[in-house]
Amino acid sequence: MTWASLQTVFLGSLLVFNDFSSPRCISKQELKDLADRSQTKYWNKWNVSVRLPDSRSCMQAAQEMRGAGNNRCVSPWRYRVEQEDDRIPRDIAFAECICKGCIIDGQQNQSYNSKLVFAWMKILKKTTGKCQDSIKYMVKKEFIKVPVGCTCVVPNYMK
Repeated sequence: MTWASLQTVFLGSLLVFNDFSSPRCISKQELKDLADRSQTKYWNKWNVSVRLPDSRSCMQAAQEMRGAGNNRCVSPWRYRVEQEDDRIPRDIAFAECICKGCIIDGQQNQSYNSKLVFAWMKILKKTTGKCQDSIKYMVKKEFIKVPVGCTCVVPNYMK
């Protein structure tokens, strides 16, 4: 079997065996277990350093430039945690660029722009509707676009 065939089989299995591709009902305990596993997996996978509250200015970020990757970048960012009780994982860290420009030679240079970098994330949304048993929750898979960091770019100039 060729590498391309293996990739096709793998992708096909993802489509066939994918959990929650259509809404399904689960018990309160299943929901709690799923939420706990998902939250732990999310924070362990991304290894996000959330320093709350983080109110550093761009000048402060330029002077520090040490520690976690988001602090040493020429486009430093901070995280804010958004909580939604009907979402799994409930807590997700969203990046925010600290500077409008980029840090060059220890100070902000407005000749460049700090821009958010996004990634798609799979989440589960829960509701109490449409389940035959009123103590069960309906769970549906969705994808959301999450800002995960910042990068330094040359600005778009109007011609």
